[in-house]
Amino acid sequence: LGSFNAFRLCDEFANSTSRCSANEDMELDADRVAHEIGQISAYLREVLGSPDVIGLQEVENLDVLQRLAAKIAEDGGPTYSTHLVEGNDVGGIDVGYLVNPARITDV
Repeated sequence: LGSFNAFRLCDEFANSTSRCSANEDMELDADRVAHEIGQISAYLREVLGSPDVIGLQEVENLDVLQRLAAKIAEDGGPTYSTHLVEGNDVGGIDVGYLVNPARITDV
């Protein structure tokens, strides 16, 4: 098991249901989001050792969580299934889970 605070892991798309970029010093763009996802992928694989289940705090939506899971697999890590629990945060951020279905079968 692992846990990681993604500190508002958001996509680059502005929307009315999330204030992800409201507290950012710079605008989110596709390159910045891809860089952040790459850094998180490296941390989860190299520092946490690709745990079978990872809880992620402060994730904007399922799309960005799926992009992270795809990047982890692309970088040589496990192929995680993604799960998002809608939160009550006024900023629109949620809790996500990455689960390695090769090792955990009852989700």
